[in-house]
Amino acid sequence: MNIDFNNLDHSLEFTQSSCRSNNDFQAFVSSTINNSLYRTGASVSNDDELMTLVTCDTRDGNKRIVVIGKKVA
Repeated sequence: MNIDFNNLDHSLEFTQSSCRSNNDFQAFVSSTINNSLYRTGASVSNDDELMTLVTCDTRDGNKRIVVIGKKVA
């Protein structure tokens, strides 16, 4: 996911640490998949734990690359 902090239409949902309901979590997952730069085919269930990594995009100081990973046992 590529986030541009200059674009007010870009969501900062990835900064949430928890969701109020399973529906909110699934909405977050769907939004994340829809805004992905790469399609991995990974599935996410309500019981999964996710980790978010954010790094700078060196092409523009106000953009970030967001990587969301699923914990695998």
